[in-house]
Amino acid sequence: MIRRFQHRHGGSREAGHVARRDAGGERWEGEEDRAFVHRYFSQGKGWTYVPSSRSITVAADGRTAWFDERLENEWYGECRGTGVLQLREGEWNIEQYNLSIPIQNELDGEVVARIRDTR
Repeated sequence: MIRRFQHRHGGSREAGHVARRDAGGERWEGEEDRAFVHRYFSQGKGWTYVPSSRSITVAADGRTAWFDERLENEWYGECRGTGVLQLREGEWNIEQYNLSIPIQNELDGEVVARIRDTR
């Protein structure tokens, strides 16, 4: 499973999947997400998140799994990802993915205030 999921934009993603990214209001579904990602990667641009750790749990049925991971990104530094996978026809498909940027406890009040100021 890990080999097929080395990069969150690799592997197979069904039309019904949902991706939540780093901006608070970002929620991308199915083809909308696929088109967004393709726009960058087809031009040789895009982004790279390198996993530094990952924990995967497979449900008793062997067809559903969920994971959490730590990622490194050149721009953001340490990030976190969580998601749900479903096994169909021998392929793990990303059904839901959430990317976040951890905030140190000492900074959370300032960050929350700045986010509120932008609304």
